[in-house]
Amino acid sequence: MLLLPRPTSVSSGEQGPPLSFFVAGVRYQKAPIRLLEGDRVRIVPGTFNGARSYAVIATTGEQVGFVPKGTVPLVTSLSSSAGDEHIARVILAQHDAVPWKRYKLAMGR
Repeated sequence: MLLLPRPTSVSSGEQGPPLSFFVAGVRYQKAPIRLLEGDRVRIVPGTFNGARSYAVIATTGEQVGFVPKGTVPLVTSLSSSAGDEHIARVILAQHDAVPWKRYKLAMGR
């Protein structure tokens, strides 16, 4: 007898797959940050040029970069209120990569 996993539904209360993205704007930060895989960062809401944005902040309090513009609506949809901060985890740290591919983050849905 072959047993197959039962399909799950997002509406059943289970969380969907994590949201993942590369951090934007890493090369524009004044102090170079060296994050490692597994490090946690804060995703902090703000505005840039009058539009919603999210800064990526290291545990040291230094800004690493931003959530990419195209990912902002997905992060906003995870918020229960406009001022919600989120926690993300570094799932890829490539210090020799181009800045826009240096850090990939994942956050729960």
